[in-house]
Amino acid sequence: MKLLSPLPMLFFVALPCAFVGCKTGKKTPSPEIRTGADENAASKEGKSMSRQKQADLFLKAYLTELAQLEKLEALAYWNAANSGKKEDWEVSSKAEFEVKKLHSDKARYEAIVGLLEHKDE
Repeated sequence: MKLLSPLPMLFFVALPCAFVGCKTGKKTPSPEIRTGADENAASKEGKSMSRQKQADLFLKAYLTELAQLEKLEALAYWNAANSGKKEDWEVSSKAEFEVKKLHSDKARYEAIVGLLEHKDE
């Protein structure tokens, strides 16, 4: 009998732990990302945050919100596929649209571009 490596088992135990924040139902606010003109003002105030810390906060907020939206989308689709009701398909469609809105947010895109411009700092 072939023994399995413990790493895949650890993955399946750790993965649900990463989504514990999904149970709260609270929407995580996007962290403030400072770019360009804001950087000078922040450095004068002594409140500047490292680019790595900004990227970490941005990524954490994004992944938390994405996990929440994907969970809602999956559940809405599952309900619609099992019931076949028009109103369930509408809910599923709206949930899918929310995920697309997340990925087409101009402010998030500009924040990512700003962080990537200074990735070597």
